[in-house]
Amino acid sequence: MERHETVLQTVARVLGDAFPDAEVVDRDVLIDRERSIQLAAVDASGRLMLVLVVEAAHDEVALTAHADVALTALDALVFARRNAAVLSSHFHSSRLKPELPPLLIVVARALDETLIGRLGALDPRLVRAFELRHVASSRGSAEYLAEFDLANLGSRRDPAVQPTGFIDALDAEHRAMGELLMRRIARLDEDIEPVRRGQGVTWRMREDLVCSLCARDGRIDAQVPGTTPAFSLDTREGSERFLEAVVQRYLALAHAKPAGSASAVVGGDVREPLLSPEELAAFEPTK
Repeated sequence: MERHETVLQTVARVLGDAFPDAEVVDRDVLIDRERSIQLAAVDASGRLMLVLVVEAAHDEVALTAHADVALTALDALVFARRNAAVLSSHFHSSRLKPELPPLLIVVARALDETLIGRLGALDPRLVRAFELRHVASSRGSAEYLAEFDLANLGSRRDPAVQPTGFIDALDAEHRAMGELLMRRIARLDEDIEPVRRGQGVTWRMREDLVCSLCARDGRIDAQVPGTTPAFSLDTREGSERFLEAVVQRYLALAHAKPAGSASAVVGGDVREPLLSPEELAAFEPTK
């Protein structure tokens, strides 16, 4: 606990370097009966920032905690949205503007690939990730927040998310959306591999189907087990609903993993969109 408090105090001190004029307004904000966010702050624009500090992964407990970070991030954003109207009063902050979307800040001594992949499945407009770096020299020593670019995570994984049969069978107007969906699903978990068959793609966790995409008459047919009817991906809203259903399915299957699995997560209730319409519009097919 002493090390955790030291890291937390350091993050609170250097937060202003990454976010000038940010003001810490509270600590240990409960988002449910068992989990809390260590710091609440307000940036210069009046946006609420929730800061989640991740323990170093030096033991089995820490590794299991890493697997829960993405779900905690989701639930923290839902908490902030649901309580937007009252948080400025609770935090006694006249700067906080409830109409602005919340921002979740994840800070760790080191961001491992599993954690990065899970955070990369979330909306990068709502989640940012930083490593806490220590630099020492004859000038002295200092701590810094170094950001990991979650927004461009998908572009670095393009070779793994381009099933030729599926993308090539789509009309030109639907290919950008098809590539976006491939990038998003690829970010969920590196252990979930796409299986390409003809003009379709499926993703499985062990033997369980997570979701599927298929090209039909140039359009995208999307399926998630347990949801009916099929999703209409002709609109951005439909794509958002599909991606939310995929994440919920993934979390449900991950929750069902054997108790000893380090990647097991705890299920949650997420009813709000994970992706903004602006972000969906920002993704274009790779030239």
